[in-house]
Order: sequence, then structure tokens, then C-alpha cells
Amino acid sequence: MSNHIAAIPSPRIIHSGEHLDHVHLIDLNMYDSSLFANACLLEAGSDRVLFDAGTSATTGQIVTYIKYHGLDDGKYFIIPSHHHFDHSGGIASLLGHFKKNNIPATVVTTPTMAEYLADLPARVEGARRQFQRLIGTIDATPREDMLVLGEGVKFMLADGSSIELLPTPGHSPDHVSPVVRDGTHARLVFLGEALGINLRHHLSPIPSSTAPSYDSKAYKASIARIKNVAAETGIFSHVGGITGAENVAALCDLALEKVTEVTDFITMCHAGGIASTVEMVTRLKETYRDYIATCVMDDQVVNNLAFLLVYGVLKDAGLK
Repeated sequence: MSNHIAAIPSPRIIHSGEHLDHVHLIDLNMYDSSLFANACLLEAGSDRVLFDAGTSATTGQIVTYIKYHGLDDGKYFIIPSHHHFDHSGGIASLLGHFKKNNIPATVVTTPTMAEYLADLPARVEGARRQFQRLIGTIDATPREDMLVLGEGVKFMLADGSSIELLPTPGHSPDHVSPVVRDGTHARLVFLGEALGINLRHHLSPIPSSTAPSYDSKAYKASIARIKNVAAETGIFSHVGGITGAENVAALCDLALEKVTEVTDFITMCHAGGIASTVEMVTRLKETYRDYIATCVMDDQVVNNLAFLLVYGVLKDAGLK
């Protein structure tokens, strides 16, 4: 284990609600577990920006939150961090809800991610074999509902703030971490899984080395890119967030360290003669269970998550 600080004690935001001015967390209760995944909702004048869309099974969590807090007005922009089913699987059902209720809604994405979203059922077929019923209903996103932005392009919101889809590949090739700016000041960055997953109360992220598309070199470069943004607040998909630019910067450093720590753990298991991926998954769960699935009660889900992390590192290292 690393001798670096185990976690960053910090202004941690976790539960559903408005924690900052016009910034809401929405607990998706994914896998029947609280504090595993959240969406983030930004009020920007008459505009509403939803970062991540969950699955079709979690759409009700988002819709209920929106209605309860009187946010079912204005224009909605849905911005997924990447195409994986737990981040984009709910787009179609959300668009259906908004259209039914005459609420304008647009999916904001990049050229790379647009190709995934337009062919989403095929793109998540591998995940369906792992997670089966938990994936929910998957439908393609119609291209006419997309606003596709090139790299570095910002779009303006009704309150005068802007959003840029910062490319942060590594966890997946299409991953972005949207940055909200007031002028030149970076008020918020939605991290998605670019810094990993953080299910503990203290901040100590484990890398999202999910197979088959994990790229450690791109992953590390993306973390450095996020640190350079110097945002005041960072919000995870899994789960919650942190406030204070100095804390976000320290979190980036810790995330980089955790990549090395977890990679070394897995590759040393392999070098030590543990050839079985199943056995490596068992070792990882024994050592990092609190990092992988603090609040997940379904052992099969925990096992699937651990398998994907192990296999991703092995594949990236050329050991599979």
C-alpha cells in the first residue's frame, strides 16, 4: 500500500439535494443501493443541465427529484460523461418524459460519443452479459436530439455561464468531463469516472480501469488535464463531490497515485503466480472491497465490478 495520505478529509458533498448555489446531486439508487451513483443537475437561469442520465431503471429518481424541486420548466441539456449504460442508458427514457411534458431537451455530446449513443444497444451488449437485468432498456439516441460540439467549443447558458466538454479518455475513449465556467473561472467540473470511483466518505478514489477499453496512459493524462482546469468543485458519478480548488487539485494527485497502487497490486499478483483472473478478483475484493462497493449489497454486482477492474488492468498491461 502507498504511504501517501489514505484519504483527503474535505468539504464532502454526498446526499441528494442542492449543496451549492444551483448545483444539485441526485442519488440514483442504482443497483438498489444508495450512495453508489448520482447525476448532477445545474440550474442556469431558464436552462437546466443534467450531467449523466443513469439507466432506464433510474429515470424515476431523476424525474421525481425534478418535479419535487419545481425544476420541470425551462430547457434541458443532457450531458453524459460517456456512453456506458449506467451513464447514458437513461437518455431515451428521459427524452421521452421531456417530450411528453413539452419540455425542450437536447443531448449535448462530442463527435466520438455521438457515434456510440446513436448505436447504444450494440455498444453495451458486452456489459449486458455481465450485468443482465440491471442494465434496463437501452435505446439509441436520435441524432436529431443531439447537439454535437467539437473539442474546445463552449456553449453558453441562459445565465451567462459556459460549458466545455473537456476530453478525458482513459476509462472509455469517448469520456468527457464537462467544465462549467463563469467567464474564465472554472466553477465546476463533472468528473464522471475520469478520476475513478469514490464510494467512501473520505476521498480516496480507486481507478476506473474497466475492461475492455481502459487505457492507463490516456487515463493519467486526463487526470492531469482536469487538475489544470483548477475547478472550485469536482463531482463524481460514483459518488458525490468535493469543494475547494485546493482539494480538487489534491484529489487529482491522489487519483494518480491510486492508479499506480492498484495497478501494482494486480500486476504483482500476476507476477507472483496467480494466473487465474477469478483468484485475482478474490484478492482485489479482500483488499479493496470498501473502495469498490461500500454500499452495494448485491455480491454479484460487487464481483462484476471487481472483475472488470482486474481484467482492464491486465489487458492494458498486455497480460491478457
